[in-house]
Amino acid sequence: MDRGKKGSKLHVSPEAQGIPPAVAASGANLRDSQVLTPLILAIPAIRSRRGRSRR
Repeated sequence: MDRGKKGSKLHVSPEAQGIPPAVAASGANLRDSQVLTPLILAIPAIRSRRGRSRR
C-alpha cells in the first residue's frame, strides 16, 4: 500500500451504456470507501413517466 501518495483519483460510476451519471475526484491517499457513499448519493433518481400506466 502506498501511504501518503501524492496525486488524485477519479471515481466514476458508469451505467449500462457506459455514460457516467456521477463523477468525483479525490486525493490519492483517501480510501475509496470514503468516496463511495457521496458518489452513490450524487446519482440522480430514475424518473418515471407522468400519468397513469397503460396496460
